[in-house]
Amino acid sequence: MKSLIFFNKDLVLSKTKTQENLLPFNFTNKIQVDIQNFLKKRYNLFYKRLKIQELKEEDLSNLNIFYLKERNNRLLYHDNELQIYIIGLIMCLIITPFRGTLDEVYCSSYPYEFNKSNILYLLHHHINHPNNESIMPGLLKLISNIIPYGSGQRLLKLISTKLFNKCIYKDWEKIAFGTYGKVYQCSTGLQDPVCVAIKQMNIAESIYDPCHLFDIFTEITALETFRMENCVTQLYDYGVDNDHYYIVLKRYQMSLKDWRSKQTASFNDNLPVYLNIFREILKAVRTIHHNFTTHYDLKCDNIMIDFHINGNINTNINLSNIM
Repeated sequence: MKSLIFFNKDLVLSKTKTQENLLPFNFTNKIQVDIQNFLKKRYNLFYKRLKIQELKEEDLSNLNIFYLKERNNRLLYHDNELQIYIIGLIMCLIITPFRGTLDEVYCSSYPYEFNKSNILYLLHHHINHPNNESIMPGLLKLISNIIPYGSGQRLLKLISTKLFNKCIYKDWEKIAFGTYGKVYQCSTGLQDPVCVAIKQMNIAESIYDPCHLFDIFTEITALETFRMENCVTQLYDYGVDNDHYYIVLKRYQMSLKDWRSKQTASFNDNLPVYLNIFREILKAVRTIHHNFTTHYDLKCDNIMIDFHINGNINTNINLSNIM
């Protein structure tokens, strides 16, 4: 049974999924809006100054004093074991037990547009606060029990900056960019793979910005689901630091679009090759559909290809826009 507890100084609200009909929607929504308005009012001055780059040193000092004061007033933060269980409970709530994706009841790409708390943003800043470093070993052990297995570690790896080391990737060279981020080619210093492709996406600057982690988590879940399938781009690593999210993938030779633009033979001469590529794409789409996954942006840019020694072409679908 899923259970969620919201902790505030004067409010404790416990709600289970089987009790959702017992509490009127307007009532629970009003509580959530009241809490959000309280936070907006309290942080509004700092937020406005930060947006226009006029955040002063005394602002940071006052904000930290406020945080430490509020933290000291809550017994939760004086008991590491209790704090670990509460965070573990929240992470268990927001992960669906069937597919291991994030539950849209609690999370969203645009939380404040749907009157939802930006839980992923709050978890990121809470877990990475220096005062909470001591809970990491216990939290990592606890969330390993979240079903499906591996989903809890995946979420923590995309929240905690302690679980990703960007320094192992060298010689960053930008090779592409899009709406949500950039793609770099990097060397690893290993025999295999010698180089990788790294997708880099910005972390939200404030709690009111869109939550890209919601979509990134879905993409990582899909990539790990198809890790043993040759028809999907291979995932090597992923993580987060203080500024960006990172997805480390196999560096393919080119996209299908790039390959098509280099063809000089006539359409009829290349027709057998085109049909073979099309067949491989259909097989890949069938594979991801059989695993309850839908790609929403199938195009030549998102089909990566490799050439084998015998001249055969291997196609791989890039799972950038999936559900």
